[in-house]
Amino acid sequence: MAKGTKKSNDITTIEAEIQALREKQLQLRQQLRRLKNSGQEITKLEARLEKQIGYSKWTIEQIKALDNDWDEIAFANRVAPRKPARRGRLPRTPLALAALDED
Repeated sequence: MAKGTKKSNDITTIEAEIQALREKQLQLRQQLRRLKNSGQEITKLEARLEKQIGYSKWTIEQIKALDNDWDEIAFANRVAPRKPARRGRLPRTPLALAALDED
């Protein structure tokens, strides 16, 4: 028997301990799944960002070819960050449409 555990012969106590251990196992598996998925999400976001920055750099080269005095840093500071637009089909339920209006 492990150190710090008490010996119990009561069936209901043992069943309660087993249930508590199952719940803990479920929580740990969910946490592990979330950690694995967050790594994949970061990789996907990095890939998207790499693609967008590549397009931006190409555009900057084209603008500089036309105007050597163009200041990309000043331009970047003027641009405000914004959330990307929704992609895919829009939901048709009134509740979902109301949630979109809040964004």
